[in-house]
Amino acid sequence: MTWRMSKLKYLASEPITNGLGEAGVYDLPEWPRYIRTTDIENSRTLRDDVFKSLPPEVARQALLKPGDLLMTAVGATIGKSYLHRDPNPACYAGYLVRFRPANDIDARFIAYWAESKPYWDQVSAGAARSTIDNFSAGKYRNLVLSVPELEEQRRIADFLDAETVRIDRLIHLRTQQTSLHAQALMARATQLTGRLALRTGGTSRQFGVPLRRAIRQTQTGTTPDGLKEPAAISPEDRIPWYTPAALGKVLSIGDADKYVDRSEGKIIPRFPAGSILVTGIGESLGKVGFLDHDATGNQQLTALEPNEKSDGRFLAWQLWASQEEIRNWAQFSRVRIINNDALKSFPIHLPPKDVQVSVSNDLSSQLDDANRIRHQMERVSFLLSERRQALITAAVTGQIDVSTASGRGIED
Repeated sequence: MTWRMSKLKYLASEPITNGLGEAGVYDLPEWPRYIRTTDIENSRTLRDDVFKSLPPEVARQALLKPGDLLMTAVGATIGKSYLHRDPNPACYAGYLVRFRPANDIDARFIAYWAESKPYWDQVSAGAARSTIDNFSAGKYRNLVLSVPELEEQRRIADFLDAETVRIDRLIHLRTQQTSLHAQALMARATQLTGRLALRTGGTSRQFGVPLRRAIRQTQTGTTPDGLKEPAAISPEDRIPWYTPAALGKVLSIGDADKYVDRSEGKIIPRFPAGSILVTGIGESLGKVGFLDHDATGNQQLTALEPNEKSDGRFLAWQLWASQEEIRNWAQFSRVRIINNDALKSFPIHLPPKDVQVSVSNDLSSQLDDANRIRHQMERVSFLLSERRQALITAAVTGQIDVSTASGRGIED
């Protein structure tokens, strides 16, 4: 079997080029689709929820054909690729690079090579030498790979089509399992915290009590001068400063962006431990987190400090289960926002405190179970992804004979 070393540019039927700029982008499905980095879900799939298009007279300057490979040239997703199979008209953005295969090249083989370790090693090395995050069409042209004869390319591509679909299906099933557990937890929280009764028993305004009855005070954050990296402050003087990005899944709060130095005596809103953080403005409006330590935050965050009648975790669980209701409660303006007075009037269910504690303990126990399952599923998905790339690398570099291999004994 003959394999030859080649630069990518010598395997193309046309020059490897960038696409078009953003000018004149519309949301009109009858025009050619305009593919951007954010549209690429993976090498096989585009996201349908971000459809954009260009007028035909503009789009024809960068029209795609089935078999064209797109690769990202700028940003954090450098090297990410997508093989265009759709016969419908489409074009591509300027920060995507198009490779159109020559007649003796199977586009699928190149697409799989663009998922292999040798490809990523070259892209990572080339991007690292840049002063900014970019990997130009010129750099893509000079990537080096080993290519067999067309018949062998097709055998390899057919083999990987079958094997990667099987692995991708397993990964998808694990993701679905995690999603189903998250949905079950949401349903449980909705029921136990009283949100379901509020929704089905009549209007929330009529049957709930206002949130203000459960809280001692509300505080909205700010952006003080002199925010610092954690290494610049002694551990005992660090006050975490959060943004909405820190609010994660199911009440979790991630790492702080910056810190306030307690020793400098700055006047800042102090969010006490046990508070509930709620995003009150912007696209992430309604996101909820539970704070188990003292902190502060920016002006998009509001901290709700529970009073003696309420359990903070119970309130956090109920508001987490009410995120969409909170979003609907917000004012509609140029920027979606819910001010503190409106938030304090949001209707909640407030049973006796011992019931609240029992409910929050129950939900926290279920969250621990869900997190354990999620970590297991993520670990399995990670191992499957590692196996997938090892299999692709072995096939496209000739390490295995695909005519006899099943791909199920490949190890990284």
